[in-house]
Amino acid sequence: LKHRNNKSKGLARNYSSLKMPLEAVMICVDNSDWMRNGDFSPSRFQAQLDAVNQICGYKTNQNVENTVGVISSSGDSCEVVAALTSDLGKVLSSLHRVKLQGALKFSESIQIAQLALKHRNNKSQEQKIIAFVGSPVEEDEAELKRLALRLKKNKVAVDVVNFGEEAFNSTKLESFIQAVNSGDNSHLVTVPAGPHVLSDILISSPIIGAESVPGSVDGVDPNLDPELALALRLSLEESQRGAQEASAGQPTAATNSSTSGAPSQAVDQMDVDMGAEEPDDDNMSEDEPDDELARAIAMSVGGGADVTNMSEEEALQLAMQMSMQDQPSSPDPVSQSNAPTAPLQPPSEADDDAAMIESAIQQLPGVDPNSPEIQALIQSLREQKKNDDSKK
Repeated sequence: LKHRNNKSKGLARNYSSLKMPLEAVMICVDNSDWMRNGDFSPSRFQAQLDAVNQICGYKTNQNVENTVGVISSSGDSCEVVAALTSDLGKVLSSLHRVKLQGALKFSESIQIAQLALKHRNNKSQEQKIIAFVGSPVEEDEAELKRLALRLKKNKVAVDVVNFGEEAFNSTKLESFIQAVNSGDNSHLVTVPAGPHVLSDILISSPIIGAESVPGSVDGVDPNLDPELALALRLSLEESQRGAQEASAGQPTAATNSSTSGAPSQAVDQMDVDMGAEEPDDDNMSEDEPDDELARAIAMSVGGGADVTNMSEEEALQLAMQMSMQDQPSSPDPVSQSNAPTAPLQPPSEADDDAAMIESAIQQLPGVDPNSPEIQALIQSLREQKKNDDSKK
């Protein structure tokens, strides 16, 4: 137990060094029938409960020794719903027992809250009342001023959230806050009806004062929402870093552009030279068959004849002669072209040789095997073969 007490004191010293106040807070909840109005989503009463949950969570996280209590401000009589405690779960569960009834009793609820703060266990805690007002305030300004002076004398700070009936209550509540304020410890926050959320408005208000908490970013308390605070801090640092790099990178960018001009020009010149050396694909495609045929004939001849100056018919005849070198010499095929045609006979060796030659001719590129000259040449070869066989 002694060790635990010392630990608590150490935590208290750490929070005091961060200027986090040690407070006892009583929250006056407006539960009158006016709170059924739906000008705040989903209703005034539900929007108020969300804001109360947020305030209770912030106060208990702000200092481990802070205590929070809840008082209902309407009905037959105001009552303490939750006494001062540091147990957040107990406070939040007590809000579910609050029911809507009657009219607002602002002065009575403030006096009961002052009495509850007077009997707080830790006398070193600062006294604070946070009152939600969503109904018309029936007390006049003189009565509210007397109440404010009594609170100021007892060093009780009061924060008022004016919403719902802000047009009717603004004048009275402003005079009340001016009378109770001492060293800027009391505030009035007026929230008109609209699409906004009441709890979100209170985050940046002096009631929560997240902008004064060490480590807060854009009014977001890291104790309440550490992930959002971290995301905002990283975004802010990144934007600042980007602005610094942009301001420092302008001269560097100009220098880089000037130095990179020469290499880019060299690359362009290289592309032009390479493009000039590229061959013309169209011209190659037209001459390619004839060149291949000439090379094939030259290889078969062995370099003894100049095939580059021959016509297609002469090159074909030369190829035929080379293919029949293994056979006896034959007369000139041209002279035999006008010889009488022999009657049809069954297939013989001559026909086989002619068929072989015809298939070889079909494989030659650029040669039409159905041309009259080719057919005459094949026929003469057949007749020559027959004459040789008959002499034998």
